Amino acid sequence: MAKKKKLKQTVNTRAEMEILAGEIVRLKNLRDSKEARMNTQIHKIKELYEQQFAILDEDIDYLKDCAQDWFDRNSTDDAKKKSIELLHAIAGYRTSPPALKTLKGWTWETVLEKLKIDGHLNYIRTIEEVNKELFIENRSMLDAEVLAELGLRIFQKENFFVDPKHDGTDPVISDSGQ
Repeated sequence: MAKKKKLKQTVNTRAEMEILAGEIVRLKNLRDSKEARMNTQIHKIKELYEQQFAILDEDIDYLKDCAQDWFDRNSTDDAKKKSIELLHAIAGYRTSPPALKTLKGWTWETVLEKLKIDGHLNYIRTIEEVNKELFIENRSMLDAEVLAELGLRIFQKENFFVDPKHDGTDPVISDSGQ
């Protein structure tokens, strides 16, 4: 994180503040312009490589299908051996971790209801957490003492800002080597 610069000048008048705000806006606009240019370049590069990746992925998938076909036709009935070591690679089948899926016609909501009806409550997860949004919503009815007894406080921070005004006639930003 960059260190905060020590103040070298003091702004004393409204006119000086106007000049300072104008410089902040100029720098923010310059930054936004550079960021937009960067994002455009990143997008173009991503598009170029994504096209190349798609072609490579198609070739890999085709060759992998050929390899799987050969493996299936040439594997022995020995269930313990699910892979073969080759000169450049190891090929075979890898078992994925177990996963739970719903049967056709079932949704997770219908499964949940069935578990409740049949009394299989140990298979239902309950997540308890503080409803922070409700505390903030009801903050006018809760005094600081009540919140403190619960180990809470309402926190709000004020941050200084200088935001550019955008009226649709923003000048084109030139970075002039900056």
